Amino acid sequence: MEEALQELDNTAQEIGLIINQEKTLFESKKTNNQCKHIATGTYRFARDSCFPYLGLIITSEEITHRIKERK
Repeated sequence: MEEALQELDNTAQEIGLIINQEKTLFESKKTNNQCKHIATGTYRFARDSCFPYLGLIITSEEITHRIKERK
């Protein structure tokens, strides 16, 4: 994940974008509810089970459903 984030950050910077830590969340299927944040490089992201995306509230169940539909 750290490598993917670094690549994303590098590409974003090349075109003048920055990653907003306050607006970027992550969702994990792991049952370890103790993990409230993830840190990688200079970034620290909060964990959430739902988040806004283009005016909609997306849940982890919705993500799982969409993944299953694609298979």
